[in-house]
Amino acid sequence: MSDVFDEVEEGLRTDSYTSFFKKYGLWLGVGLFLILAGVFGWTQYQSWKTQEAGRYAEKLDAGEKMLAARDYVGAEKYFSDMAKSGPANYKATALTLSASALIFQGDMKTARERLDQAASTANDPIIRDAAKLKAAYLAADLEDYKTLKPRLKELVDGGGPFVYEARELLGAKAREGGDLTEARTQYEFLSTALDAPPGVRNRARAALAVIGPAEESAKPAAASAKPGEAK
Repeated sequence: MSDVFDEVEEGLRTDSYTSFFKKYGLWLGVGLFLILAGVFGWTQYQSWKTQEAGRYAEKLDAGEKMLAARDYVGAEKYFSDMAKSGPANYKATALTLSASALIFQGDMKTARERLDQAASTANDPIIRDAAKLKAAYLAADLEDYKTLKPRLKELVDGGGPFVYEARELLGAKAREGGDLTEARTQYEFLSTALDAPPGVRNRARAALAVIGPAEESAKPAAASAKPGEAK
């Protein structure tokens, strides 16, 4: 008897599956096709990105060879032209290398502008922050402390990979600009930051030794006059 029940149950399951696929089979097939198409499309896109990366890497390498050969004028033009097209991060990298060529030519102002442009173009946070920090280093010789401070505070507050270098430069410019409170704040942080590069940490400690401790707060008001004394 159990065999009969098993056959009936199997038949019911078969009928149910047949009915289900008659009703939804088309949509399941379409869904499966879209999934497979999506996977294929993503694979093709990744392959294209790899090929594009290789192509742009070769272009960057060619320009870097011009820099190594001290053809700074040619390298600057090469990277400037390269920055006119292509993926955002490669454009940003080309702008950064263009700035390097300008630095070798002594044109710090234009180099800083290129680095600012690179920072605003890049999608990758490391490329972006590296351009911002390089621009800040150039700006340190071109701008006063008040103008430079917002640049560096943006890097410090962002907490990116170059936060310690940004803090060190901020401390140096604050000290140069007479803002010893800001300078001391940055140097005290760096002197105890275990993750900071050893060189940065040691320079911060040396700067603190020169600046000295913060001035003591104003002494409490004098005690009330003793009886018989003028108030």
